Amino acid sequence: MWRLLPSTVPVPQVRNFPLVFACGRGSPQDISGVQVPPGWAGEDSGVHVGVLTDHTLVLAAHLVLPLQAIKSIIERYWWDRIRNPETIRSLLQLVYARPSTIDDDLLQRIVEATQHPEALDAFTSILLAPKTQLSFDEMLAAIACPVCLAYGRDDPWVVPMWGQRLKRALPAAQYLELAPAGHCPHHEVPAAINSIVTSWVAAVEAGRHQELELAQEGACTTFEEADGQVVTVSCLDGAPRNVFEKADSAKWRLGSAWQQARQRGAGAASDGGTNV
Repeated sequence: MWRLLPSTVPVPQVRNFPLVFACGRGSPQDISGVQVPPGWAGEDSGVHVGVLTDHTLVLAAHLVLPLQAIKSIIERYWWDRIRNPETIRSLLQLVYARPSTIDDDLLQRIVEATQHPEALDAFTSILLAPKTQLSFDEMLAAIACPVCLAYGRDDPWVVPMWGQRLKRALPAAQYLELAPAGHCPHHEVPAAINSIVTSWVAAVEAGRHQELELAQEGACTTFEEADGQVVTVSCLDGAPRNVFEKADSAKWRLGSAWQQARQRGAGAASDGGTNV
């Protein structure tokens, strides 16, 4: 069974957190591989408001809010504004490396998705999603299937630093960086993305994905889009390239070392208790 998520319409990147949860904690034996869509956020955002139940939101201060009331507030003051075509266009222009690809057809398809009877419920549930029990790194550690990450180099929202985090956690993953491409390369540069996905899936099914020329670190190739734009795709080792990425890498490694030390300490304590 495959979990392939590249699409022709940009959708909230929150989709990738449950994807990794399914791969790492669901039924990993049933999953052949994962192609993580561009714009992946890398880990839990840390922005949480409480515990979400079927009908209420329970905040840390034990204040219980009915979900219907929250949804009504969103619908009254926010919903129509954020799904207005011009609002959508202005937001996409902030994160696209190629704004010329934002056409009326794209905007119409996004608006149509918001007209679904349960669209507001889905949007509200995303905003109020509670924190998971496991961190993103913990879920990544449970993944045994092949992983390919195709990333927009020019993404200003979810910068390449997050892709580097995945590469550090999964050294065997294929980490590809596309340029010019921003937050939604699957729409901005579909020829490149489609070629990457189809060739990688075929290679995984044949058991030869590590032999792909583009899977070799340092490899580079180009694709030409329908409008003539040439897209460069590079296979990277995930090493940090600027001061911010280096600081994040150092922080991540310290956190990993601390977590490993805690696990060893817990294991030693457990062994000691058993021997008593």
